[in-house]
Amino acid sequence: LDGDLSIYEVADYHQELVEKLGSATSATIELSQGLEMDTAGKQFLISLQKQFQATGGDLTVQVKVKNQPR
Repeated sequence: LDGDLSIYEVADYHQELVEKLGSATSATIELSQGLEMDTAGKQFLISLQKQFQATGGDLTVQVKVKNQPR
């Protein structure tokens, strides 16, 4: 996911993911480093995880970390 995951974006992401995932049984969501996430965003990810588990699927959430110069 690109951008923030807050109460203002959750509805848009939900619709986008429903369309993209369809009836997938497994998926990986990659979050970008520096992402702003509030409670609504966390609830959204938990809800997706529960939906996948209810159908025997698997959802993985990864955080993409950019290499920082030393």
